[in-house]
Order: sequence, then C-alpha cells, then structure tokens
Amino acid sequence: MSAINFYHLTRSTPEAALFQLLTKAYETGHRCVVRFAHEEDVAAYDTVLWTRDPEGFLPHGTPASKHVTDEPVLLTSSDENLNKADFAFIFPDAIVENIDFYERIFFLFEGASEGQVKEARERWKNLQAKGFEMIYWSQDETGKWSKKKT
Repeated sequence: MSAINFYHLTRSTPEAALFQLLTKAYETGHRCVVRFAHEEDVAAYDTVLWTRDPEGFLPHGTPASKHVTDEPVLLTSSDENLNKADFAFIFPDAIVENIDFYERIFFLFEGASEGQVKEARERWKNLQAKGFEMIYWSQDETGKWSKKKT
C-alpha cells in the first residue's frame, strides 16, 4: 500500500518545493511522475525545471518527449504512469485514481490558498478512510520540512 505524504507549502513556492523534492527523489534513484490538472501547467513547469538551476540538471520530460518511457521525471496532466514511476507528485485539482501504482505519493498544496487547503483536507479524509498510511509535512520558519502528523 502506498505511503501518502501531504506537503503544506508555507514558505516555499510550488516551483521551489517541487524542484527540491524531485531532486532528492532523483538522486536516490526513484522514477517520478508529476501530475498537474492542466496542460498549461505541464508546459510552465517544464520550463521551470530546465531553467531553475543553471549549475545543475534535473532530467525530465513530458508525454510529448521522444523517449517518454525512459524519462526519470515525467510531467503530465494524464493519470497514466508512462515512465513506470514509483513516486508521484500531485498538484491541486490533478486527478489521481491509480494510487496503488506508486510506492509514495506527494500531495503539494499552498497554505495561502483556502481552496487548496480545503481540497487537501478532503483528500486526506478520503484516503485515510481507505486505510492508507498518511504523513503530513509542513515548513518551519526557515523553510525546512518537518513531519507533523501521521
């Protein structure tokens, strides 16, 4: 059964938090899918990940990539697991029906958005009722992640 992680962004932008979490997952050998609600977000984050760190490189692609099944990080608005990822990063409003495909799920949501907080609470309740292991992460004053609840 998948471990479900909720990341409450209170200090970082979604772009910065995603880059940090994806980099760590990639460096530890995990394949990742990042799920968005809209194709425009896929294109925007594709640009962000290519330009975020001029000194570093986070290999990734989209469903339009030539070798989509080989991408270590795939940005998509589809619920398919085209690159056989074991980690899934889910943004607000994105659909994720096949949770059991993944070892770990990361729901990212912004604390300043009342709608995103409400959606995260609903997802938490629904998944907890299904018996998933639930972990809630929040950022401290310095932006460091801290486990708050399981």
